Amino acid sequence: MTKEEVFNKISDIIVDHFDVDKAKVTNDLNFKTDLNADSIDIVEFVLELEDAFGAEISDEDAEKLSTVGQAVDFITANQKSKGSLSNRIGGDFERHIHFGECAFCGSLSNRIGGDFERHIHFGECAFCLLMN
Repeated sequence: MTKEEVFNKISDIIVDHFDVDKAKVTNDLNFKTDLNADSIDIVEFVLELEDAFGAEISDEDAEKLSTVGQAVDFITANQKSKGSLSNRIGGDFERHIHFGECAFCGSLSNRIGGDFERHIHFGECAFCLLMN
């Protein structure tokens, strides 16, 4: 996603969550001072960000998100790339197999009882799109 797309999505979340006019949502909008968000509001907002972007935001990182611009920058910098590169970087690919098609050859191995890990191409999982 581009920064603009991330901003628009975050803007929509803010409008829904904090009940503000979309025109007031700018990169400089501060959650605490401009939206009077308390710690519970911030936690709920961060959870919504995690759901919307499929991201995991640590408590430490969440504490650093004071403005819309900081949230946009964080999400943009931490977007998950398409597909898991588990075995390419030494991860445990079979731990998260979704019993479906191989991302590269289209094999339906585990869906029909085959041995998926025997033909792994050391590449991307077509289903979870997680970077391990």
